[in-house]
Amino acid sequence: MSPAADSRKQTYKVRIFNQTYSISSSASEAEFQQIADYVDHLMHTIASRSGSADSTRAAVMAAMH
Repeated sequence: MSPAADSRKQTYKVRIFNQTYSISSSASEAEFQQIADYVDHLMHTIASRSGSADSTRAAVMAAMH
């Protein structure tokens, strides 16, 4: 990736499945937060339906979704 592309990225802190992540993205803050909220909701839904609070399992299942 070129240095110019890196300079357009912002670093955002988001909370997904009770963990805080700092992630760099070229998306707007609103768009990035919307994606993080979707992933968080999806992981919580998967965990509640499966009866498991295993974050790795929920993350894999969310990625497969």
